[in-house]
Amino acid sequence: NKFRMQNKGLIRLFAILFGIVSIYQLSFTFVANKVDAEAETYALNKISDAEENYVAKREAEESRYLDSLNNEEVFNLGFAQFTYAEVKEKELNKGLDLKG
Repeated sequence: NKFRMQNKGLIRLFAILFGIVSIYQLSFTFVANKVDAEAETYALNKISDAEENYVAKREAEESRYLDSLNNEEVFNLGFAQFTYAEVKEKELNKGLDLKG
């Protein structure tokens, strides 16, 4: 019985650690998606639909915006800070079927 109680504690510990690691990993994906959405909004606001070739111009503007953030801190956990480039590197990769 004592052995079984120790196993329950060990299982609970692993479950908690797994949950913490999962949240840590997912946080990079959330931050990357948030910054990407901000870049898209920035490009939409800067270039109107009336401009010729506006889609390509928006994509270029969005790319410039994101490039400007590559070395800027976008995520601070208190014990570690991450630039946009680091966040993109650590985000969970989406399979082809998950990209929208």
